[in-house]
Amino acid sequence: MENGFSGDGYIIDQSRLGNYQYGRYTSDFNGCGWMAVYNMLHSMGFSVSPDDARKLCMTALPVGGLIGTPTKNVVRALDKLGVRTVLIKGKKNINASASKYDRGILRYFDGEYDHYAAFVRTGGNLYRFFNSEPDREYDILTMDTFLRTRCRLPNVKMIAALPPERQTEILWR
Repeated sequence: MENGFSGDGYIIDQSRLGNYQYGRYTSDFNGCGWMAVYNMLHSMGFSVSPDDARKLCMTALPVGGLIGTPTKNVVRALDKLGVRTVLIKGKKNINASASKYDRGILRYFDGEYDHYAAFVRTGGNLYRFFNSEPDREYDILTMDTFLRTRCRLPNVKMIAALPPERQTEILWR
């Protein structure tokens, strides 16, 4: 975990990845978006390096990354690799639909900044969250608990990957 990665290859601590430039800044400041993309792709078995995910998300980064990665850039990056997603907005809607998805990315206000964290279902209604709490390799919670305790504002967004059998669908966004 000294390098910001879990034993199974997920990014779990953004503060340790300052060696990756992301626009005008280093990734320890504004890299949570590309890290969430990397973590989701890693969970799906893609052989993508962290640097590839960073470069993929850096295209068209507004104001040099000062405001981080817009949600549309995250969706575009996944779409470029053929990952079909659905965007769900609001805590109530996310809670109601989370059980339909095994992996995704949440964008939320953590009390200090807008932040992205990827997640995968670990079984039942439990999810493992990545890069949401520094150095927490196994951050496992229900979606409801995560939304209640980590998301300080109601305007949360979830970019959920469609299940494998639905990955070939074309969705209108």
